[in-house]
Amino acid sequence: VEGGPSGDGGDDLGASSSTRGENGRLIALFPRGHANDVLGLSCLDVGRYPVAAEDMLLSLSGKRKRGVLGNELVGCPNNHAFLEVREAIHQVQLTDYRATNVGAASGRLMFVARGSGRIFCGAAILPEEAPHQSSSPELKLLFDINAADLFAACPSHVCLSPYWPELSFGTDSGELLVADIERASSVGPYADVQSCLLRLTSSATAAAADVCQVYGQHPRTLVSTCGNAIRLVDLRSPQMPSASIFKNKFTYFCIERGIEACGVSASPHLLTLLSKDGGNGSEIQLFDERYMTPMITWRGPPGGYLLSSSVAQAGQGAGGRGSRGIAMACGRNLMDCRCFPFAGNASDSE
Repeated sequence: VEGGPSGDGGDDLGASSSTRGENGRLIALFPRGHANDVLGLSCLDVGRYPVAAEDMLLSLSGKRKRGVLGNELVGCPNNHAFLEVREAIHQVQLTDYRATNVGAASGRLMFVARGSGRIFCGAAILPEEAPHQSSSPELKLLFDINAADLFAACPSHVCLSPYWPELSFGTDSGELLVADIERASSVGPYADVQSCLLRLTSSATAAAADVCQVYGQHPRTLVSTCGNAIRLVDLRSPQMPSASIFKNKFTYFCIERGIEACGVSASPHLLTLLSKDGGNGSEIQLFDERYMTPMITWRGPPGGYLLSSSVAQAGQGAGGRGSRGIAMACGRNLMDCRCFPFAGNASDSE
């Protein structure tokens, strides 16, 4: 499960992120409590406890003190860690860098959370990885970015790089920035990290709209949306205007790169996007980063709100042929969830 809706969002249901752990564990990160101002981390043995999804989510989020999971999972503090940030959390992401060897921040399970005005970044430390013997996981805050003070804007989207420890974020005033996690971690929590930020666009040159972004097929690129435009940004020459721009008829609200079970995109050129027409209508696009154009467009659920996608291993062949997956979206009514399967190229999926 990845991310949640972008923008202010209010009650951001579904803002959770997870990754696979060892021995069949699922490591889940989520906002909890009635104010959504506490980060929760749980190590779930999903093989041993096949429970109903509703009971699991209610138990993890703190809306129910004990569900059908029992003492071994929910009632036992050894499987959980909590971090109070004192700000409503609208989006989280958990990324596993334990197999990377780039920078001092590598080798960690990293998290990022987007609040109403701040971005929180830190490490999730599992019991077997703690320097001292521990029986429970830990959430350690490394640094935070006060976007409200620095840019007089609210963060609209945040994304960890799948390649190495780096994060990017957008604001509701059209700005796009990248943070050096290694440098910012050396500054510490609640300190001035402005010197660790690379400003790619500013509100003076961008439209005053929410920015959403994902890392591109190349590790030093970002694919970002702002208003009805989507563009490819090269971090190697950030001052160069992007020549790769596509303009949509609707306004983009969500962007996601489909992932497969191992956490790495099987077809890294494919993106899914959700756009809205200003009313109750929405569209879902399967987008090809290589050509900066949509491959398939579907009519989305009324009031499009959440977006998720998964891509299976691509087969042999030219273009997108062999890629298969599914995009899922729902409206403000979370019961109205729609699935959009695709396979090969656009003509195979229509």
